[in-house]
Order: sequence, then C-alpha cells, then structure tokens
Amino acid sequence: MDPKNSLRENWVQHEASKDWTPSSWQKCTILQQPEYTDDAKLIKALEKVQALPPLVHPKEVDALTRHLALACLGQKFLLQGGDCAERFLDCSK
Repeated sequence: MDPKNSLRENWVQHEASKDWTPSSWQKCTILQQPEYTDDAKLIKALEKVQALPPLVHPKEVDALTRHLALACLGQKFLLQGGDCAERFLDCSK
C-alpha cells in the first residue's frame, strides 16, 4: 500500500488483493497516528486501558447482530445517527 494514496484507495487495493482475514486490517497503513512524546506515559496509559473490562458486553454484541439480521430481512428497521443521536422521546418533529 502506498501511504500517498487516500485511505479509500488503500482499502480498495487491499480488497483487490483478496487476502482478507479477520486480522488483515493490521496490514493497512496507519494514516492518522498521533505522535506521543513520552513513551513511559504512553505505556502506562495503555496498560491501564488494557486492564479495563470491555466497553460492550459480548451478549450486547450478539443481540445487536440478531437485530441487524432481522433488519436485513425487513423485519426490523435501523435508524443510524451521527456523532450525537437523539432519543425518539426527545424529538418533536
């Protein structure tokens, strides 16, 4: 992959190679990586985050997968919001 290409171009090139695996994303070029000036603080922060429980419980992931499958079959609908999604209760229009 060429770091000069756009993210989409890199993805298309990757997909075209047909060597997809669940971990193949790790081969993609990092295009928006921050620079950390203090390695010790970075390691400490990573260790802290890695010790935390998952943000989403696996049962919630399974439930979402089932709901999305039903939406694909037309038995449910999906309403997707952007950065902030309002509840139906909060919408008047």
